[in-house]
Amino acid sequence: MSKDVTVAKALGWASFAIGLTEILAVRPVEKLLGIGDHRGLLMAFGLRECAAGAAILTAGDEPNAQLAGGMWSRVAGDAVDLAMLGAAAKKTDNPRGLAFATAMVLGITALDVLYAIRLQEQQSSVKARVARGARSMMGRNQSLSGRVGSVLAGL
Repeated sequence: MSKDVTVAKALGWASFAIGLTEILAVRPVEKLLGIGDHRGLLMAFGLRECAAGAAILTAGDEPNAQLAGGMWSRVAGDAVDLAMLGAAAKKTDNPRGLAFATAMVLGITALDVLYAIRLQEQQSSVKARVARGARSMMGRNQSLSGRVGSVLAGL
C-alpha cells in the first residue's frame, strides 16, 4: 500500500471518528460551536462523514476511482462544513470554540484536497498505463494475425 493510500485510509478512519462524534455527541458539539439546537443537521453531517469513511476504507489498497471519489466526497463535505461554520460565526455564543473548530476543518481540508488530487492523478495514471498496454497488445495481435493471414494465403 502506497503512502498516499495509507494517508487516505487514515482520513477515512478520521471520517468515522468525526461522524460518530457528530451523531453520538450532538450536545457537546453544539456547545463547542456555541450554536443552539441543530441536532438533525449535525447528525446528517455525521452520516455524511461516515459514508465518506466507508467509501475510502472499502476501496482497496491501490489508487482507484472509489478511493479518489471518497476523498473528493470529504472535500465536498469540508466545503459544506466551512460554509455552515461561516454562517454560525454570526450567531455563536462561543467564538473561541467556533474558531477552534474552523481551524481544524481548514487544516483537514488542506489534507483532503492534497490527497484527493494525488489519488485521482495516480488512478488516472493507472488507467492510462492499462489503456497503453491494451493498445500495445492489440497492435501485436494485429501484426500476428497479419502474418498468419500471409502464411495462409501462401498455402
